[in-house]
Amino acid sequence: VRVHALASKLAENFGDFGDDDIDLYGVYGTYTGLEEIEIDLYWLFVRDDVPTLGDGTDLHTIGLRGAGTRGAFDFELEVAKQFGEIEDVRTGWLCHDDIDFDGWGINAELGYTFEMSWTPRVYLGFAWLEGPDDDDNDGDLGFNRYWSNWEYSEFLANTDMSNVFVYRLGVGVMPTENVELALTAAYFEQDETDDCQFLWWGEDEDDAVGWELGLYGDYHYSEDLVFRAGWAHFFALDGVEDFGGADVIFNGLGEFAGDDD
Repeated sequence: VRVHALASKLAENFGDFGDDDIDLYGVYGTYTGLEEIEIDLYWLFVRDDVPTLGDGTDLHTIGLRGAGTRGAFDFELEVAKQFGEIEDVRTGWLCHDDIDFDGWGINAELGYTFEMSWTPRVYLGFAWLEGPDDDDNDGDLGFNRYWSNWEYSEFLANTDMSNVFVYRLGVGVMPTENVELALTAAYFEQDETDDCQFLWWGEDEDDAVGWELGLYGDYHYSEDLVFRAGWAHFFALDGVEDFGGADVIFNGLGEFAGDDD
């Protein structure tokens, strides 16, 4: 068992102790008693006293993660719950002043490696990053990405993308010991569509954001030096055009806008 505890000051504005600062606290534990499998349990807390969305933010994240291999299979599954509140919210993105954090995040990937020439590996992936809920006068914020190291797209906002379902699949091969090739595909769909619109004007917002295709190659010159090249294309769907864009960037509070053509 490994347990790490941390306390970090992310912003110091030289006021009274703790005033106008941003602090991060956390405890992260890992259990390694199962062969080739790790299980993580963690709590993270951000205390943000810098006026941005509001005059004070308290955001907790509790998560459970498991990852490892079993024979030719490899897997990763992580589930996280967020809760907290923002005091004295300034209206803007949402329709109400009283806003809490109340979001779920799920990330999963399952892969299989074939024992044959080029050792091809195929995988399926899924992610759900819950979006803001503005129903019934309850303006809950969605899942905040917390500077995640998971990136799902070359074009969307990556580490602050939220309010989205992501469906992924791909295949990778190794023609030589030093060369890796990968073909990937992903489909993106909004979790919550914007209901702060005059819906009697026009049609309801479409939840389809788009799909993305990518082709990548890595050359491992050494353990420390890798050359990488790739090509990716994003095919936009109606959600990026309806009502100004798909609400999937800036943790579900910003619009990824454009033309679906």
